[in-house]
Amino acid sequence: MRLKFKLISVLALVLFVVPSAFTQNDSAPFSKMGMGIKVSTMGYGLEVATPLSNLFALRLGVNLTEGIRTKEYDITIPDNENNGLRNSFGYVPKLGARLLRHLTHGNLLLDFYPVGSFHLTVGAFVGNSKLKISGRLFDWRNESRSDAVLLPGENWPDFDIAGQSIDLEGGKTDLSLYLGNTVKPYLGIGIGRVVPKNSRVSFKFELGVLYHGAGYTLKHNGTVIDLANSGLPEAVSIHNTIQDLTQYIRFWPMLNLQLSYRIF
Repeated sequence: MRLKFKLISVLALVLFVVPSAFTQNDSAPFSKMGMGIKVSTMGYGLEVATPLSNLFALRLGVNLTEGIRTKEYDITIPDNENNGLRNSFGYVPKLGARLLRHLTHGNLLLDFYPVGSFHLTVGAFVGNSKLKISGRLFDWRNESRSDAVLLPGENWPDFDIAGQSIDLEGGKTDLSLYLGNTVKPYLGIGIGRVVPKNSRVSFKFELGVLYHGAGYTLKHNGTVIDLANSGLPEAVSIHNTIQDLTQYIRFWPMLNLQLSYRIF
């Protein structure tokens, strides 16, 4: 709620304070309105925009990324203190994990047009960078990587990581990995307008960088799993791997291609 209030406050400031600072303004806010469909490194989405003056335009949008699945990664998991995995399978299986991207972000951006349709853009993207981790226990001892099979009379075990019990019913489990910050500042340059000036339709090209932030949160059924302080070498190794990954995506490159239509 506080974040929503802050965004509304920024929007009101941009709409009513910024335009009054420029005497060249012959395009009042909401005198024109454009809508665009876009494909970018933040996914696909929609955007609406209005001029604030001859020099400025405001953009509001939504960005979605769904259904991009990675290859299966092998993760060595620790057995519990009662050797539950070994007792259930006769060995300790590995976890094969695939990542499914779920990125949902809104954006609030301000374009500055110093010359023609060339523009500089500042603003922020707000939302979660979530990876759903779908895991299965598999038998690493054979090349087929077949699903782990319980020994006769055994039940599906649980195992603990950092005090959190991970359910392995059916040999499968789901985790949620949240990367970076919720609010991500953005800076970009581009050519084109979301609100076309002399025609109904325009094309927009934009390059930029988004500060995604470092760090992560791992959850199972809504409960945070603290790998770093688990005391388990395998869990700490997974934590270090994820931390290394977040360093590579701290600054997220943006490439945006957009087709826009002026509604009025």
